[in-house]
Amino acid sequence: MPQCKEEPTEFDGYASRYNDLRTCSTGSGRNAITYYDEYKVRHISRDLRVRARASPVRILDYGCGIGNSAPHLSRHFPGALIVGVDVSSTSIEHARAQCRCLDRVSFAHLGDRAFAGGELFDLALISNVLHHAAPSTHSGIISLVKSRLAPGGHLYIFEHNPLNPLTRLAVHRCPFNANAILLLARQACSLFVGSGFEEVVIQYTLFAPACLRFLGFIERYLHGLPFGAQYCARATAPRPA
Repeated sequence: MPQCKEEPTEFDGYASRYNDLRTCSTGSGRNAITYYDEYKVRHISRDLRVRARASPVRILDYGCGIGNSAPHLSRHFPGALIVGVDVSSTSIEHARAQCRCLDRVSFAHLGDRAFAGGELFDLALISNVLHHAAPSTHSGIISLVKSRLAPGGHLYIFEHNPLNPLTRLAVHRCPFNANAILLLARQACSLFVGSGFEEVVIQYTLFAPACLRFLGFIERYLHGLPFGAQYCARATAPRPA
């Protein structure tokens, strides 16, 4: 099972510099980092529309860090209740400060009782989290998130693509990725299947850097090619028979 006790984590020491470290490791500006954060949420929104799925009412951002996804989730899914959880207490403090003006957005430490109970979520996001966790904990993390999804709810996982050499270089440059173990897309797929998810799909993403974002319309035709900087693994929680 994933760590749930409120103990110091390595990300407590990176929270205040998190975005600056990302900027340095990718060689891009802060606007590019914002683009990459929104890219994932936009991908989810478009995927749900293409599949004619209802817009989510409750969204879980597992491993939310300092809350970079929350503003984009709030904008692309207006009216949805968004809950971010993380093992890093310091990151949660930064997330609350960064997103204090956002309505219907809250953050909690993973060990908080408030997260342990309550209503189920229609959508869950795990963005660039699993490569920071020990492989032995991956199944536990997926099972935990699945337990918080409503039947028919969707889980989207975004991970760095280890088949892309530029991705590997950016990961190597970033201090908080020192212990990262990148997952192949097929490994993420196996996690879904092993946890009993349905409708498992892998899509490769981020074929163009932020400076070439105008080429983004082409990416929808490239999702099957394993050359994107990242990939998205999507699955659906089983519905009652």
